[in-house]
Amino acid sequence: MRSLRWPGAFTFFRGGQTQQIYVGNGHKFEQAQTFYPDDPPLIESDPAEYDLAENPEQRPPVVEEPKEGEEGGEPNEEEQDDE
Repeated sequence: MRSLRWPGAFTFFRGGQTQQIYVGNGHKFEQAQTFYPDDPPLIESDPAEYDLAENPEQRPPVVEEPKEGEEGGEPNEEEQDDE
């Protein structure tokens, strides 16, 4: 069976079941042509690319080891309580 209101809509009986399919443009049938869809807008070209900045040089972090005879870091809690 074919729909007169919705061109492209079909209903059919197959394998004991009623099935429907629609392949159309989503517009109802009109006797007078009153609907004229607009053309889609023109596709613009891609914008110019920005120059990519270079990544900064990656260096490993500098860890200074305490020299011999020097205490490294802050005193811990036990040393602070003794004073």
